[in-house]
Amino acid sequence: MNEIENIKAGLTYLLDINDLKNNVTVTKDGKSHSMNVKDLKEANYDVLLQIAELLGMDVNN
Repeated sequence: MNEIENIKAGLTYLLDINDLKNNVTVTKDGKSHSMNVKDLKEANYDVLLQIAELLGMDVNN
């Protein structure tokens, strides 16, 4: 995911990719596959870090 514009966009993205009704596809190294748990955790963490930064939290990763 690219950088989020605001907190609302980040939360909307998180809700969308974590909805059990949605099948999310990930492309890595030119190959597409359904998002697995590792991919989901990475996406969640990335967006959560961005939201934390937008809220002014000190994020050291």
